[in-house]
Amino acid sequence: MSVDSENINSIVDLIHKKQVDIAPIDDQLVSIELPYVFKEQNFIDLLAAFDSDQKLYIKSKNLDVECLALGTYYIHQGSMDTYSQMQDKVNHYQQNYSHNIYTTVAFDKYNKKQGNVWQTFFDEITCFLPCIELSNVNKQKSIRLNCPKHIVGSKQSIKCLLESVLSCSKPTAGGLNKLKKKSIEPDKLSWINNINNVVSSIKKNKMKKIVLSCKTRLEYEQNIKSISLLKKMNQIESNCALYYQQFHPNQVFMSVTPESLFYREKNKLVIDIIAGTMPNDNNKNKEFLSNKKYNLEHKFVKEFMQKELPKIAKNI
Repeated sequence: MSVDSENINSIVDLIHKKQVDIAPIDDQLVSIELPYVFKEQNFIDLLAAFDSDQKLYIKSKNLDVECLALGTYYIHQGSMDTYSQMQDKVNHYQQNYSHNIYTTVAFDKYNKKQGNVWQTFFDEITCFLPCIELSNVNKQKSIRLNCPKHIVGSKQSIKCLLESVLSCSKPTAGGLNKLKKKSIEPDKLSWINNINNVVSSIKKNKMKKIVLSCKTRLEYEQNIKSISLLKKMNQIESNCALYYQQFHPNQVFMSVTPESLFYREKNKLVIDIIAGTMPNDNNKNKEFLSNKKYNLEHKFVKEFMQKELPKIAKNI
């Protein structure tokens, strides 16, 4: 699966003749809106096919938004400790660039001796522009290319860049991958102790709400086919938000969740407030809405957001 040479040449001519939307980003980069050339494939199939080492895929069915970003032009890298120092650099792009700027939080490479990848989760924050971005917003698909300004006047340079970023290969078929090892943290006894401690604290009014979680680590005999896993999750949890980031060919971070942490569009911020767990059964909607426990959980989260959001936003 790839973009044929006829389409590539057609796009090159449009760019060279400046018959497409070309907008400056800064002194060195421009953004070019291209004709959409992938008519049959969905974004997850394209995610699997593109050869780029760095890929980012986001889907939110509630917001009817789907994005696929390939390659990167780095704006700034930092950490939680230097986050405030990043703001001037990022604000410059937000004021001058009307399209998506992605912010990712990366963790260190997994250390088997350390045994806990989450302890180093917040080591790196990267704000970047993708080299190419495919968007599907409200059923409207588009492609945007970000590239150095100086190559726009060279048909050969533009063609080489397009052939590089739009290069695709046929995905390899995934075979049977046997589970080698499974571990759960904390263990059952520690989990029971945690629950008993929480119940005791709630009865003593030391806390109102807490979310307990455990970690399951699965180790397979062969490398995991992450795209196959993403496709399966998209089928099983079609209403959930999906997040997939490939840092390099051997490292992927993927998330499937019923609620988005937040969605930002320019100065507008959308946050999901979801509480309670019920079977996916429309016949139980009234039971869910009348459940005292779930309503208290929802109220707790809502009141917390109403208290904290005015610190960074207005017109809530």
